[in-house]
Amino acid sequence: MSIPGIEWTAGWRAFAELDEHEWIARVEPWVAALRAVDAAALAREARLPLGEVVASPFGLRAVALGVQAGSTSVDRETRTLIDGPGTENTADDEHGVWAAGRLHVGKYQAFMADAPFATYDPAHVAKWGPHELMHRAAGFFWRADASRFEHYLGARLNELLPVALWYGPDQVLRLRDDEEGFVRSRAEREAAVEDAAWWAGDFDALRSTLRWLRVGFEHVAGELAVIDQEIASGRLVPSPRHRGGAVLDASSDAAAYVVGHHERLGEPAVAAVLAEVPEGVCFDTITAYRAHVEQVWDALLFGPIVLDDVAARREARVQWDHDLRAAMGATDDAIVGDGHTGFDLGQLHDGVLSVAPVSADLAEARDPDWLDDFTESGAFRARAPLGERLRRFWAERDPLLADLVHFEHLLATATGGARHHLEGDGDTLVRNDAFALHAFDHDVVALHAGVDPGGPARVLVGRIDDDVSVIPLEPAVADLWRRLADTDLPTADVDAAIGPDWLATLRDTQALPPR
Repeated sequence: MSIPGIEWTAGWRAFAELDEHEWIARVEPWVAALRAVDAAALAREARLPLGEVVASPFGLRAVALGVQAGSTSVDRETRTLIDGPGTENTADDEHGVWAAGRLHVGKYQAFMADAPFATYDPAHVAKWGPHELMHRAAGFFWRADASRFEHYLGARLNELLPVALWYGPDQVLRLRDDEEGFVRSRAEREAAVEDAAWWAGDFDALRSTLRWLRVGFEHVAGELAVIDQEIASGRLVPSPRHRGGAVLDASSDAAAYVVGHHERLGEPAVAAVLAEVPEGVCFDTITAYRAHVEQVWDALLFGPIVLDDVAARREARVQWDHDLRAAMGATDDAIVGDGHTGFDLGQLHDGVLSVAPVSADLAEARDPDWLDDFTESGAFRARAPLGERLRRFWAERDPLLADLVHFEHLLATATGGARHHLEGDGDTLVRNDAFALHAFDHDVVALHAGVDPGGPARVLVGRIDDDVSVIPLEPAVADLWRRLADTDLPTADVDAAIGPDWLATLRDTQALPPR
Protein backbone atom coordinates (compact mmCIF):
# COMPACT_ATOMS: atom_id res chain seq x y z
CA MET A 1 0.00 0.00 0.00
CA SER A 2 1.22 3.49 -0.85
CA ILE A 3 -0.17 6.60 0.84
CA PRO A 4 0.18 9.66 -1.42
CA GLY A 5 1.57 12.92 -0.07
CA ILE A 6 1.81 16.51 -1.24
CA GLU A 7 4.05 16.71 -4.30
CA TRP A 8 6.92 18.86 -3.07
CA THR A 9 10.65 18.18 -2.75
CA ALA A 10 12.09 21.41 -1.34
CA GLY A 11 11.28 20.70 2.31
CA TRP A 12 8.80 22.09 4.82
CA ARG A 13 10.56 25.40 5.42
CA ALA A 14 10.31 26.34 1.74
CA PHE A 15 6.72 25.12 1.59
CA ALA A 16 5.85 27.29 4.59
CA GLU A 17 6.91 30.36 2.60
CA LEU A 18 4.28 29.78 -0.11
CA ASP A 19 1.07 31.80 -0.07
CA GLU A 20 -2.38 30.35 0.52
CA HIS A 21 -3.22 30.05 -3.18
CA GLU A 22 -0.09 28.02 -3.84
CA TRP A 23 -0.87 25.81 -0.86
CA ILE A 24 -4.40 25.11 -2.10
CA ALA A 25 -3.10 24.32 -5.58
CA ARG A 26 -0.93 21.57 -4.09
CA VAL A 27 -3.03 20.38 -1.16
CA GLU A 28 -6.39 19.94 -2.91
CA PRO A 29 -5.22 17.44 -5.56
CA TRP A 30 -3.31 15.55 -2.89
CA VAL A 31 -6.40 15.24 -0.70
CA ALA A 32 -8.40 14.04 -3.70
CA ALA A 33 -5.78 11.37 -4.42
CA LEU A 34 -5.71 10.32 -0.77
CA ARG A 35 -9.36 9.24 -0.99
CA ALA A 36 -8.29 6.24 -3.09
CA VAL A 37 -6.37 4.76 -0.15
CA ASP A 38 -7.74 1.61 1.47
CA ALA A 39 -8.29 3.34 4.81
CA ALA A 40 -10.08 0.33 6.29
CA ALA A 41 -6.96 -1.80 5.77
CA LEU A 42 -4.82 0.94 7.32
CA ALA A 43 -7.17 1.13 10.31
CA ARG A 44 -6.85 -2.63 10.81
CA GLU A 45 -3.06 -2.38 10.72
CA ALA A 46 -3.14 0.47 13.25
CA ARG A 47 -5.87 -1.21 15.35
CA LEU A 48 -7.85 2.03 15.38
CA PRO A 49 -11.49 2.84 14.55
CA LEU A 50 -11.89 3.77 10.88
CA GLY A 51 -13.49 7.11 11.76
CA GLU A 52 -10.40 8.05 13.72
CA VAL A 53 -8.11 7.27 10.78
CA VAL A 54 -10.08 9.28 8.21
CA ALA A 55 -10.97 12.18 10.53
CA SER A 56 -8.39 14.32 8.72
CA PRO A 57 -6.00 13.88 5.77
CA PHE A 58 -2.85 14.62 7.79
CA GLY A 59 -4.08 12.43 10.64
CA LEU A 60 -4.33 9.55 8.18
CA ARG A 61 -0.74 10.21 7.10
CA ALA A 62 0.43 10.21 10.74
CA VAL A 63 -1.22 6.82 11.28
CA ALA A 64 0.49 5.53 8.14
CA LEU A 65 3.91 6.73 9.36
CA GLY A 66 3.45 4.85 12.61
CA VAL A 67 2.38 1.69 10.77
CA GLN A 68 5.30 2.06 8.35
CA ALA A 69 7.66 2.06 11.35
CA GLY A 70 6.17 -1.29 12.41
CA SER A 71 4.01 0.07 15.21
CA THR A 72 0.35 -0.41 15.98
CA SER A 73 -1.97 0.20 18.95
CA VAL A 74 -2.16 -1.97 22.07
CA ASP A 75 -5.18 -1.98 24.35
CA ARG A 76 -4.74 -0.19 27.66
CA GLU A 77 -7.45 -2.20 29.39
CA THR A 78 -6.22 -5.68 28.41
CA ARG A 79 -2.50 -4.92 28.66
CA THR A 80 -1.28 -6.01 32.08
CA LEU A 81 -0.10 -2.91 33.90
CA ILE A 82 3.35 -3.03 35.45
CA ASP A 83 5.08 -0.52 37.68
CA GLY A 84 8.62 -0.91 36.44
CA PRO A 85 11.71 0.41 38.18
CA GLY A 86 11.41 3.95 39.54
CA THR A 87 11.72 6.15 42.57
CA GLU A 88 9.40 6.96 45.42
CA ASN A 89 8.80 10.33 43.78
CA THR A 90 7.02 8.70 40.84
CA ALA A 91 5.06 5.98 42.63
CA ASP A 92 1.27 6.10 42.37
CA ASP A 93 -0.78 4.03 44.80
CA GLU A 94 -3.79 4.21 42.48
CA HIS A 95 -1.89 2.85 39.45
CA GLY A 96 -3.85 -0.10 38.09
CA VAL A 97 -6.99 0.60 40.15
CA TRP A 98 -10.39 0.55 38.45
CA ALA A 99 -13.07 3.05 39.50
CA ALA A 100 -16.51 3.13 37.87
CA GLY A 101 -15.18 1.45 34.73
CA ARG A 102 -12.10 3.61 34.29
CA LEU A 103 -8.59 2.24 34.75
CA HIS A 104 -6.27 4.64 36.51
CA VAL A 105 -2.75 4.73 35.11
CA GLY A 106 -0.08 6.70 36.92
CA LYS A 107 1.23 9.89 35.34
CA TYR A 108 4.73 8.50 34.96
CA GLN A 109 3.59 5.01 33.95
CA ALA A 110 1.24 6.16 31.20
CA PHE A 111 3.82 6.96 28.52
CA MET A 112 7.31 5.85 27.55
CA ALA A 113 9.04 7.33 24.51
CA ASP A 114 11.03 4.10 24.17
CA ALA A 115 7.93 1.87 24.01
CA PRO A 116 7.48 0.17 20.61
CA PHE A 117 3.70 0.50 20.40
CA ALA A 118 1.06 3.20 20.75
CA THR A 119 -1.49 2.86 23.53
CA TYR A 120 -5.20 2.79 22.76
CA ASP A 121 -7.08 4.15 25.76
CA PRO A 122 -10.89 4.36 25.33
CA ALA A 123 -10.94 7.19 27.87
CA HIS A 124 -9.04 9.46 25.46
CA VAL A 125 -10.57 11.60 22.72
CA ALA A 126 -10.42 10.58 19.07
CA LYS A 127 -7.33 12.66 18.23
CA TRP A 128 -5.12 10.36 20.32
CA GLY A 129 -4.76 7.65 17.66
CA PRO A 130 -2.73 9.70 15.15
CA HIS A 131 -0.97 11.51 18.02
CA GLU A 132 0.25 8.27 19.61
CA LEU A 133 1.40 6.75 16.33
CA MET A 134 3.23 9.97 15.49
CA HIS A 135 5.26 9.38 18.66
CA ARG A 136 6.29 5.97 17.34
CA ALA A 137 7.17 7.38 13.93
CA ALA A 138 9.36 10.00 15.63
CA GLY A 139 11.58 7.40 17.32
CA PHE A 140 13.46 8.34 20.48
CA PHE A 141 16.80 9.33 21.96
CA TRP A 142 18.68 7.03 24.31
CA ARG A 143 22.25 6.29 25.29
CA ALA A 144 23.42 4.29 28.29
CA ASP A 145 25.52 7.12 29.70
CA ALA A 146 23.22 9.99 28.68
CA SER A 147 22.93 12.88 31.09
CA ARG A 148 19.67 14.15 32.53
CA PHE A 149 19.95 17.17 30.25
CA GLU A 150 20.28 14.95 27.17
CA HIS A 151 17.26 12.92 28.25
CA TYR A 152 15.41 16.22 28.70
CA LEU A 153 16.25 17.31 25.16
CA GLY A 154 15.30 13.89 23.82
CA ALA A 155 11.92 14.03 25.58
CA ARG A 156 11.25 17.51 24.24
CA LEU A 157 12.10 16.44 20.69
CA ASN A 158 9.94 13.31 20.98
CA GLU A 159 6.90 15.38 21.94
CA LEU A 160 7.40 18.08 19.31
CA LEU A 161 5.77 16.51 16.26
CA PRO A 162 2.79 14.84 18.00
CA VAL A 163 1.86 18.20 19.56
CA ALA A 164 2.41 20.09 16.31
CA LEU A 165 0.19 17.57 14.52
CA TRP A 166 -2.53 17.82 17.19
CA TYR A 167 -2.95 21.61 17.04
CA GLY A 168 -1.80 22.07 13.44
CA PRO A 169 -2.18 19.83 10.37
CA ASP A 170 -4.62 17.41 12.02
CA GLN A 171 -7.15 20.27 12.08
CA VAL A 172 -7.03 20.76 8.30
CA LEU A 173 -10.34 19.42 6.91
CA ARG A 174 -10.94 17.63 10.22
CA LEU A 175 -14.54 16.44 10.52
CA ARG A 176 -17.57 18.65 9.99
CA ASP A 177 -18.10 21.68 12.21
CA ASP A 178 -14.54 21.50 13.52
CA GLU A 179 -13.14 24.53 11.70
CA GLU A 180 -12.35 26.48 14.86
CA GLY A 181 -9.50 24.17 15.76
CA PHE A 182 -9.08 21.94 18.76
CA VAL A 183 -11.04 23.14 21.78
CA ARG A 184 -10.52 20.87 24.78
CA SER A 185 -13.97 21.46 26.24
CA ARG A 186 -15.77 20.13 23.15
CA ALA A 187 -13.32 17.61 21.76
CA GLU A 188 -15.13 14.67 20.15
CA ARG A 189 -14.83 11.37 22.01
CA GLU A 190 -15.53 9.33 18.90
CA ALA A 191 -14.96 10.27 15.26
CA ALA A 192 -17.71 9.18 12.87
CA VAL A 193 -16.77 8.34 9.29
CA GLU A 194 -19.79 10.27 8.03
CA ASP A 195 -18.46 13.42 9.71
CA ALA A 196 -15.27 13.33 7.63
CA ALA A 197 -16.53 15.51 4.78
CA TRP A 198 -13.24 15.36 2.88
CA TRP A 199 -13.44 11.57 2.78
CA ALA A 200 -16.78 11.92 0.96
CA GLY A 201 -15.23 14.36 -1.54
CA ASP A 202 -16.34 17.61 0.09
CA PHE A 203 -13.37 19.99 0.28
CA ASP A 204 -15.36 23.17 0.99
CA ALA A 205 -13.65 23.68 4.35
CA LEU A 206 -10.13 23.53 2.91
CA ARG A 207 -9.64 27.28 2.59
CA SER A 208 -10.96 28.02 6.09
CA THR A 209 -8.97 25.25 7.80
CA LEU A 210 -5.69 25.50 5.92
CA ARG A 211 -4.53 28.10 8.44
CA TRP A 212 -3.93 25.26 10.89
CA LEU A 213 -1.12 24.06 8.66
CA ARG A 214 0.61 27.37 9.29
CA VAL A 215 0.05 26.93 13.03
CA GLY A 216 1.89 23.62 12.73
CA PHE A 217 4.77 25.20 10.83
CA GLU A 218 5.08 27.98 13.39
CA HIS A 219 5.02 25.50 16.27
CA VAL A 220 7.75 23.30 14.79
CA ALA A 221 9.94 26.26 13.81
CA GLY A 222 9.52 27.90 17.21
CA GLU A 223 10.21 24.73 19.20
CA LEU A 224 13.26 23.79 17.13
CA ALA A 225 14.67 27.28 17.60
CA VAL A 226 14.22 27.02 21.38
CA ILE A 227 15.75 23.54 21.45
CA ASP A 228 18.74 24.82 19.47
CA GLN A 229 19.09 27.59 22.04
CA GLU A 230 19.03 25.00 24.83
CA ILE A 231 21.65 22.87 23.09
CA ALA A 232 23.93 25.88 22.68
CA SER A 233 23.47 27.22 26.20
CA GLY A 234 23.11 24.01 28.17
CA ARG A 235 20.11 25.51 29.96
CA LEU A 236 16.38 24.86 29.96
CA VAL A 237 14.35 27.48 28.09
CA PRO A 238 10.60 27.59 28.86
CA SER A 239 8.33 28.29 25.90
CA PRO A 240 4.70 28.53 27.06
CA ARG A 241 2.22 28.50 24.17
CA HIS A 242 -1.56 28.95 24.23
CA ARG A 243 -3.20 26.03 22.46
CA GLY A 244 -6.79 24.78 22.58
CA GLY A 245 -7.77 26.78 25.65
CA ALA A 246 -4.72 25.64 27.61
CA VAL A 247 -1.14 26.76 28.13
CA LEU A 248 1.44 24.22 26.99
CA ASP A 249 5.06 24.35 28.08
CA ALA A 250 7.17 21.71 26.38
CA SER A 251 10.07 22.51 28.70
CA SER A 252 8.21 21.67 31.91
CA ASP A 253 6.68 18.57 30.31
CA ALA A 254 10.11 17.30 29.25
CA ALA A 255 11.55 18.04 32.69
CA ALA A 256 8.73 16.04 34.29
CA TYR A 257 9.44 13.16 31.92
CA VAL A 258 13.05 13.05 33.08
CA VAL A 259 11.92 12.96 36.72
CA GLY A 260 9.80 9.93 35.94
CA HIS A 261 12.11 8.01 33.62
CA HIS A 262 15.80 8.90 34.03
CA GLU A 263 16.35 6.19 36.63
CA ARG A 264 14.46 3.58 34.58
CA LEU A 265 16.46 4.38 31.45
CA GLY A 266 19.67 3.74 33.35
CA GLU A 267 18.65 0.35 34.71
CA PRO A 268 21.06 -2.31 33.31
CA ALA A 269 18.25 -4.63 32.19
CA VAL A 270 16.41 -1.82 30.41
CA ALA A 271 19.64 -0.53 28.88
CA ALA A 272 20.41 -3.99 27.48
CA VAL A 273 17.08 -4.00 25.62
CA LEU A 274 17.30 -0.44 24.29
CA ALA A 275 20.85 -1.04 23.06
CA GLU A 276 19.40 -3.56 20.59
CA VAL A 277 16.80 -1.20 19.11
CA PRO A 278 17.83 -0.49 15.50
CA GLU A 279 19.41 2.74 14.33
CA GLY A 280 16.83 4.95 12.72
CA VAL A 281 14.47 4.27 15.62
CA CYS A 282 16.78 4.87 18.58
CA PHE A 283 19.31 7.72 18.29
CA ASP A 284 22.34 8.05 20.55
CA THR A 285 23.10 11.73 19.94
CA ILE A 286 20.80 14.72 20.25
CA THR A 287 22.16 16.14 17.00
CA ALA A 288 21.18 13.03 15.07
CA TYR A 289 17.78 12.82 16.75
CA ARG A 290 17.01 16.47 16.07
CA ALA A 291 17.79 15.96 12.38
CA HIS A 292 15.58 12.86 12.31
CA VAL A 293 12.62 14.69 13.86
CA GLU A 294 12.79 17.34 11.16
CA GLN A 295 12.95 14.62 8.49
CA VAL A 296 9.85 12.95 9.94
CA TRP A 297 8.00 16.28 9.78
CA ASP A 298 8.81 16.38 6.07
CA ALA A 299 7.69 12.76 5.72
CA LEU A 300 4.32 13.59 7.30
CA LEU A 301 3.67 16.23 4.65
CA PHE A 302 5.35 15.21 1.41
CA GLY A 303 5.83 12.21 -0.84
CA PRO A 304 4.43 8.69 -0.69
CA ILE A 305 4.46 6.58 2.47
CA VAL A 306 5.06 3.02 1.29
CA LEU A 307 3.84 0.29 3.60
CA ASP A 308 6.05 -2.69 2.81
CA ASP A 309 7.67 -5.24 5.16
CA VAL A 310 5.34 -3.97 7.89
CA ALA A 311 4.79 -7.47 9.30
CA ALA A 312 8.52 -8.08 9.80
CA ARG A 313 9.05 -4.73 11.49
CA ARG A 314 6.05 -5.32 13.72
CA GLU A 315 7.30 -8.75 14.73
CA ALA A 316 10.60 -7.17 15.75
CA ARG A 317 8.68 -4.65 17.85
CA VAL A 318 6.70 -7.41 19.55
CA GLN A 319 10.00 -8.94 20.67
CA TRP A 320 11.24 -5.51 21.75
CA ASP A 321 8.04 -4.99 23.72
CA HIS A 322 8.27 -8.35 25.49
CA ASP A 323 11.96 -7.86 26.29
CA LEU A 324 11.34 -4.36 27.65
CA ARG A 325 8.46 -5.53 29.84
CA ALA A 326 10.61 -8.36 31.17
CA ALA A 327 13.41 -5.91 31.91
CA MET A 328 10.95 -3.81 33.89
CA GLY A 329 10.04 -6.73 36.12
CA ALA A 330 6.95 -8.10 34.40
CA THR A 331 5.97 -11.68 35.16
CA ASP A 332 5.59 -14.20 32.36
CA ASP A 333 1.81 -13.75 32.44
CA ALA A 334 2.19 -9.97 32.25
CA ILE A 335 4.52 -10.26 29.27
CA VAL A 336 2.02 -12.45 27.44
CA GLY A 337 -0.84 -10.08 28.33
CA ASP A 338 0.54 -7.30 26.16
CA GLY A 339 -2.78 -6.02 24.81
CA HIS A 340 -1.78 -6.97 21.27
CA THR A 341 -0.77 -10.62 20.89
CA GLY A 342 -2.37 -11.61 24.20
CA PHE A 343 -5.01 -10.11 26.46
CA ASP A 344 -5.30 -9.86 30.24
CA LEU A 345 -8.98 -10.68 30.60
CA GLY A 346 -8.66 -10.79 34.38
CA GLN A 347 -7.68 -7.12 34.43
CA LEU A 348 -10.60 -6.26 32.15
CA HIS A 349 -12.98 -8.33 34.29
CA ASP A 350 -11.96 -6.25 37.30
CA GLY A 351 -13.02 -3.22 35.29
CA VAL A 352 -16.40 -4.73 34.50
CA LEU A 353 -16.95 -5.48 38.19
CA SER A 354 -16.16 -1.85 39.03
CA VAL A 355 -19.03 -0.56 36.91
CA ALA A 356 -21.56 -3.38 36.40
CA PRO A 357 -21.06 -6.20 38.93
CA VAL A 358 -24.60 -7.63 38.82
CA SER A 359 -24.56 -7.56 35.03
CA ALA A 360 -21.21 -9.37 35.05
CA ASP A 361 -22.66 -12.22 37.12
CA LEU A 362 -25.68 -12.57 34.84
CA ALA A 363 -23.49 -12.44 31.73
CA GLU A 364 -21.26 -15.17 33.13
CA ALA A 365 -24.28 -17.37 33.78
CA ARG A 366 -25.54 -16.84 30.23
CA ASP A 367 -22.20 -17.35 28.46
CA PRO A 368 -18.90 -18.08 30.25
CA ASP A 369 -16.97 -16.86 27.18
CA TRP A 370 -18.78 -13.55 26.84
CA LEU A 371 -15.74 -11.45 27.79
CA ASP A 372 -13.70 -12.95 24.93
CA ASP A 373 -16.51 -12.05 22.54
CA PHE A 374 -16.63 -8.53 23.95
CA THR A 375 -12.92 -7.91 23.29
CA GLU A 376 -13.41 -9.01 19.68
CA SER A 377 -16.41 -6.73 19.12
CA GLY A 378 -16.58 -3.27 17.64
CA ALA A 379 -18.08 -2.02 20.89
CA PHE A 380 -14.89 -2.83 22.80
CA ARG A 381 -12.79 -0.69 20.42
CA ALA A 382 -15.00 2.39 20.73
CA ARG A 383 -13.76 5.47 22.57
CA ALA A 384 -16.46 5.52 25.20
CA PRO A 385 -16.82 4.67 28.90
CA LEU A 386 -16.62 0.95 29.66
CA GLY A 387 -20.24 0.87 30.85
CA GLU A 388 -21.44 2.40 27.57
CA ARG A 389 -19.36 -0.06 25.51
CA LEU A 390 -20.80 -2.96 27.48
CA ARG A 391 -24.30 -1.60 26.85
CA ARG A 392 -23.66 -1.45 23.10
CA PHE A 393 -22.28 -4.98 23.11
CA TRP A 394 -25.31 -6.45 24.90
CA ALA A 395 -27.81 -4.35 22.94
CA GLU A 396 -27.15 -6.63 19.95
CA ARG A 397 -27.39 -9.83 22.02
CA ASP A 398 -29.60 -9.38 25.07
CA PRO A 399 -31.54 -6.09 25.39
CA LEU A 400 -32.52 -6.91 28.98
CA LEU A 401 -28.89 -7.23 30.01
CA ALA A 402 -28.08 -4.06 28.06
CA ASP A 403 -30.66 -2.19 30.14
CA LEU A 404 -29.15 -3.53 33.36
CA VAL A 405 -25.62 -2.55 32.32
CA HIS A 406 -26.85 0.94 31.50
CA PHE A 407 -28.53 1.20 34.90
CA GLU A 408 -25.44 0.05 36.78
CA HIS A 409 -23.28 2.44 34.77
CA LEU A 410 -25.55 5.31 35.82
CA LEU A 411 -25.24 4.29 39.47
CA ALA A 412 -21.45 4.02 39.29
CA THR A 413 -20.89 7.30 37.49
CA ALA A 414 -23.61 9.49 39.00
CA THR A 415 -22.35 12.97 39.80
CA GLY A 416 -24.26 15.61 41.70
CA GLY A 417 -24.22 18.55 44.00
CA ALA A 418 -24.11 19.43 47.65
CA ARG A 419 -27.00 18.88 50.00
CA HIS A 420 -29.54 21.69 50.32
CA HIS A 421 -30.58 22.81 53.78
CA LEU A 422 -34.34 22.37 53.99
CA GLU A 423 -35.92 25.17 55.96
CA GLY A 424 -39.68 25.29 56.30
CA ASP A 425 -42.11 24.12 53.64
CA GLY A 426 -40.85 26.30 50.78
CA ASP A 427 -43.29 28.01 48.46
CA THR A 428 -41.71 26.81 45.20
CA LEU A 429 -40.06 23.54 44.20
CA VAL A 430 -37.27 23.34 41.63
CA ARG A 431 -35.83 20.39 39.76
CA ASN A 432 -32.40 19.43 41.09
CA ASP A 433 -29.91 19.15 38.22
CA ALA A 434 -28.13 16.40 40.16
CA PHE A 435 -31.02 14.10 39.21
CA ALA A 436 -31.95 12.77 35.78
CA LEU A 437 -34.88 10.71 34.53
CA HIS A 438 -34.03 7.57 32.55
CA ALA A 439 -36.39 5.33 30.62
CA PHE A 440 -35.79 1.59 30.34
CA ASP A 441 -37.59 -1.14 28.40
CA HIS A 442 -37.34 -3.40 31.46
CA ASP A 443 -37.73 -2.93 35.20
CA VAL A 444 -34.01 -2.63 35.93
CA VAL A 445 -34.53 -1.89 39.62
CA ALA A 446 -36.23 -5.25 40.07
CA LEU A 447 -33.65 -7.02 37.93
CA HIS A 448 -30.81 -5.46 39.91
CA ALA A 449 -32.44 -6.73 43.10
CA GLY A 450 -32.67 -10.27 41.73
CA VAL A 451 -36.39 -10.14 41.00
CA ASP A 452 -37.92 -11.04 37.64
CA PRO A 453 -38.32 -7.76 35.75
CA GLY A 454 -41.59 -6.51 34.43
CA GLY A 455 -42.22 -4.04 31.65
CA PRO A 456 -40.86 -0.54 31.01
CA ALA A 457 -39.56 1.54 33.88
CA ARG A 458 -38.93 5.23 34.47
CA VAL A 459 -36.18 5.73 37.03
CA LEU A 460 -34.89 8.92 38.61
CA VAL A 461 -31.19 8.67 39.49
CA GLY A 462 -29.27 11.34 41.38
CA ARG A 463 -26.35 11.84 43.67
CA ILE A 464 -26.12 14.23 46.62
CA ASP A 465 -22.74 14.24 48.33
CA ASP A 466 -21.94 10.51 48.65
CA ASP A 467 -25.54 9.31 48.52
CA VAL A 468 -26.99 7.90 45.28
CA SER A 469 -30.78 7.87 45.09
CA VAL A 470 -32.77 5.56 42.81
CA ILE A 471 -36.47 6.42 42.56
CA PRO A 472 -38.75 4.39 40.25
CA LEU A 473 -41.47 6.80 39.13
CA GLU A 474 -45.10 6.27 38.29
CA PRO A 475 -46.18 7.77 34.93
CA ALA A 476 -47.84 10.82 36.54
CA VAL A 477 -44.74 11.61 38.58
CA ALA A 478 -42.51 11.21 35.53
CA ASP A 479 -44.76 13.62 33.62
CA LEU A 480 -44.48 16.15 36.43
CA TRP A 481 -40.70 15.83 36.41
CA ARG A 482 -40.64 16.63 32.70
CA ARG A 483 -42.88 19.68 33.25
CA LEU A 484 -40.43 20.99 35.83
CA ALA A 485 -37.73 21.16 33.17
CA ASP A 486 -39.38 24.30 31.82
CA THR A 487 -40.76 25.94 34.95
CA ASP A 488 -40.69 25.87 38.73
CA LEU A 489 -43.98 25.01 40.42
CA PRO A 490 -45.61 26.02 43.69
CA THR A 491 -45.46 23.30 46.32
CA ALA A 492 -49.25 23.20 46.45
CA ASP A 493 -49.46 22.46 42.71
CA VAL A 494 -46.97 19.61 43.03
CA ASP A 495 -48.89 18.20 45.98
CA ALA A 496 -52.11 18.33 44.01
CA ALA A 497 -50.53 16.64 40.98
CA ILE A 498 -48.77 13.70 42.65
CA GLY A 499 -49.96 13.57 46.26
CA PRO A 500 -48.22 14.11 49.60
CA ASP A 501 -46.33 10.78 49.66
CA TRP A 502 -44.57 11.39 46.35
CA LEU A 503 -43.96 15.00 47.31
CA ALA A 504 -42.27 13.88 50.52
CA THR A 505 -40.13 11.33 48.67
CA LEU A 506 -38.89 13.83 46.10
CA ARG A 507 -38.21 16.47 48.74
CA ASP A 508 -36.47 14.13 51.18
CA THR A 509 -34.13 12.82 48.48
CA GLN A 510 -33.58 16.43 47.39
CA ALA A 511 -34.74 15.70 43.86
CA LEU A 512 -37.17 18.64 44.36
CA PRO A 513 -35.63 21.05 46.86
CA PRO A 514 -37.54 24.21 47.80
CA ARG A 515 -36.47 27.64 46.69
